[in-house]
Amino acid sequence: MDWYDVLKAARRIATRKGVFNSTDLAEEARIEPTAKSGAHQIASAWLGKFVRWGYVVRAGHEPGERSWRGYSLTPWGAKIRKGFKKGK
Repeated sequence: MDWYDVLKAARRIATRKGVFNSTDLAEEARIEPTAKSGAHQIASAWLGKFVRWGYVVRAGHEPGERSWRGYSLTPWGAKIRKGFKKGK
């Protein structure tokens, strides 16, 4: 699975829900857990990269018994295409 497949999954979730979390992304992208990391941890790492790249933003924090951080797609994340070269 490459970054673009995960981003496409984030787009599908954002279309349905708006704000999503790493568990939503792990399910939608069908991320498989490894011996060392759960699927939601891998999805969380992808979300961290997407925040740095400007494709998603942190959209709040839901307190509760199990709190989670929400994310939403940016306009850049909604339109970026695989193979895009900056400045071309």
